[in-house]
Amino acid sequence: MCRKVRMRCTSCGKEYQIHEVASELDRKTEEILERYTAIIYD
Repeated sequence: MCRKVRMRCTSCGKEYQIHEVASELDRKTEEILERYTAIIYD
């Protein structure tokens, strides 16, 4: 299992830690992340 969750921008390729973008997630992305039992924030 991965120890860190990162999100990558599909436009520019920049990676973000999940807590950096959590407040900006759209509902579709939130639904995908809800499938996982836990997300550990750094």
